[in-house]
Amino acid sequence: MPFQDRIYASPWPLYCISYNEMKRNVYDLLRTDSGTVYPEKEFQDLLQVEVDKVNLFTNVKYEDIFRSLQSLALSTEVPVDVGTDLVKRKQYFSQLEKSIDLIAVEIVNLDKYVRVNCEGLIKLVTKFDAILRSSGANWFIARLGKEEFCNVNFQSLFILLSLTWTKYRQATAVAATSEGGTWRPPESFVRQTSKYWVKPENVPRLKACILKHLPYLIFGASISDQERYLDPTTVFAEDGGEETTPTSQMSETQLITSIYFDNTQKDIYRQRILRKEGARLVRFRWYGYNEGSPDQDIFIERKVHHESWFAEASSKDRFTVKQKDVFRFMKGQYDISSHFDTLEAEALKRKKDLKPVKSMRELAYEVDSFIKDNSLQPFIRTCYYRCAFQLATSNAVRISLDTQMSLINEYIPQNHPREPWCRVASDVLAEQDIVRFPYAILEVKLADAKNTPEWVDDMLSACGAIKVQKFSKFLHAMAFLHPDNINILPHWFSEFKGSEEDQTKAIESTSLSKADRLEKILISVDEMDDQTGAQQTTREEKLMRSIEPKSIYANERTFLHYCQKSTFLLSICIGLGYKLVAGEFVKTKWVEWIRIVLAVIGLVYLWSVYRMYQSRRDVLLRGTKQGRERLDVIGGPYMAGFIIFIGSLTSLVASTDILK
Repeated sequence: MPFQDRIYASPWPLYCISYNEMKRNVYDLLRTDSGTVYPEKEFQDLLQVEVDKVNLFTNVKYEDIFRSLQSLALSTEVPVDVGTDLVKRKQYFSQLEKSIDLIAVEIVNLDKYVRVNCEGLIKLVTKFDAILRSSGANWFIARLGKEEFCNVNFQSLFILLSLTWTKYRQATAVAATSEGGTWRPPESFVRQTSKYWVKPENVPRLKACILKHLPYLIFGASISDQERYLDPTTVFAEDGGEETTPTSQMSETQLITSIYFDNTQKDIYRQRILRKEGARLVRFRWYGYNEGSPDQDIFIERKVHHESWFAEASSKDRFTVKQKDVFRFMKGQYDISSHFDTLEAEALKRKKDLKPVKSMRELAYEVDSFIKDNSLQPFIRTCYYRCAFQLATSNAVRISLDTQMSLINEYIPQNHPREPWCRVASDVLAEQDIVRFPYAILEVKLADAKNTPEWVDDMLSACGAIKVQKFSKFLHAMAFLHPDNINILPHWFSEFKGSEEDQTKAIESTSLSKADRLEKILISVDEMDDQTGAQQTTREEKLMRSIEPKSIYANERTFLHYCQKSTFLLSICIGLGYKLVAGEFVKTKWVEWIRIVLAVIGLVYLWSVYRMYQSRRDVLLRGTKQGRERLDVIGGPYMAGFIIFIGSLTSLVASTDILK
């Protein structure tokens, strides 16, 4: 749709930029008879007026939402006039729920407002550059990132929204009173995990939907810590709405960085994408920022894949090594025995169980041998911000959301011969060494997949989540950053290659004259907007099914069962022409043509069931289903029933004297 129509459809259109008016101003400035000496300067002044308007509205709206949330959180305490009257309490909390829902919508709308105005300003300056053949857009976009409306502290709003819903659940006794405690991870958690892609513009709505049912899981921070957001003396800074209170140190997200290992033959990639039973993967991970400190804890993890038919579940185990020892460990030069002897001595001194330390020792030796035997080295880095949602008292539903994911090439030729063990901040990256993932990654873990809460399904529909079976950050990064020697690509790969090709098409023709470009800027229907809207249509689910032996065996059993029916008919056909008379088999009359017909039916049926078997086998070996492709054959049981009926009827007739 035309961009101006998008502004009309956005929240608070009267306070948005005047997009069509700005386009007309661009035309007026660039006309040959306008008499403008410095069109760039006048255009920048016009842009600044629009930016100031958006900044002012954003700051006012942000503070209004923040104060409203504070008031609603405090309103969860039942007023004296309501007391213990159940009817009044129900009415009071029903109205309170509606008020919280409305303020959650306001947060989502504020995000939309910021996005549409930011996009509109970028479009205007890009059009201006396209006509003048100048390069001011890059400078303006860099400056735009420092504007107040582009730095709204949505994190504080969502943490406060989470706190408000938590206090509401506590007040209405939906959750246990211990919900306000500090979260501790469970010792075991049997679950089914599903992964989804979510467009960045839908992430605020997704968070708002989740927070109504699950609070933020902020490690080490309890509800009492979050209640500092309710401080009525909070002062808003003049340059963007950041609170000048201790809550500015609390974050809804955590930066997670992982280094994945492979070799030049891509053996690990190949085993993982084929989902081979027992396929192992090694990664080194840290949390937060890594400034190169020698004492930074690096978590060394080993993941083992097990198919669903296997007796054991897939596992992930890890141990820690200081950063100063990581290079020696990955080169097989680290004294593992001495390291874990020290840990065991500390455990004995503190009277702790030695079993975890012994398990980590075995794991360290296994990872060390695995790296040396397969000549593994750092290949891929993934960086993203993760926020988690879960009730402290229940594992029924756990949700994590990874945003702003970047994939970086970590490969260094000659088997990474020298330190540092990974890229550092001062390293210069080539354009082809980094891939920015265009979606947020939503992971939903259910303890009981058969009884999925209704709100989960509603949430996935509301945010347009795209289910991607068996999505892997490692496989995606390898396919894009190391495509050489890769014969099998992830099943979702084509979605990204298609969008890349569309992006490489030129939007503006370099052969257009200035007058033609001026005319194009005034076109009411922006062709680029239409193309963008068309590209946003995506399938709701990226299907992929693993090849399980039980499926292959079931197909073979089905084929043999159907073959039995054909054998039954052909046996009747063979014996039909002979009849026992006076102790000897004597050939009967008038049945030769019946035998031929039955033989043809039996052989055609046998060929048909063989084709069914081959078709199902091809689908199973591909591991994917195309569209609505079925594994069953609707007419199969009817065909088998027909064969049994014909055979039984012929056998019954042959046992009489009708065919003499």
